[in-house]
Amino acid sequence: MMKLLNRYRGVLTAITLLGILWLGAGAVAQTNTIKITPTETVILMFYKLTGELPNFEKWITSTAPYNLTPLARRPETYDKELVRLTTAYKNINLEKDLINVKAAAVASVNEYKDPDTPDQSVFKIDISFAAGDVDFFPYDFLENHFAVVPANLADV
Repeated sequence: MMKLLNRYRGVLTAITLLGILWLGAGAVAQTNTIKITPTETVILMFYKLTGELPNFEKWITSTAPYNLTPLARRPETYDKELVRLTTAYKNINLEKDLINVKAAAVASVNEYKDPDTPDQSVFKIDISFAAGDVDFFPYDFLENHFAVVPANLADV
């Protein structure tokens, strides 16, 4: 019995790990706790990281809330948007706030020979992105191009 258990130990470990991932994914989907970070927030975080204030005037006058407002109400909309954006900028905490991105990925469990003990197998979860080797996540905003470059993406 022990020989059989040792022989399939890696497979059982991989199945258990996949089960945990599946249950965890189900829990996340059910509780809806992880939300994708909106582009606007990512851009505000970029500016906060650089220590620069965005050009809020251009930002406001170039986006839909302002442009879709009748001319007579635009000053009021401008003021509301300015308060909203400056408050959002001030409330960003780069130490605590995370950027949650969404990307199409394929995860597979693969068997490799253990370099230390060649008669044993090691199982590893490999993740590949549908877009190929991805080193960054692009964001386009107001004719500017931004990118989120995750640290240690290859180690995920």
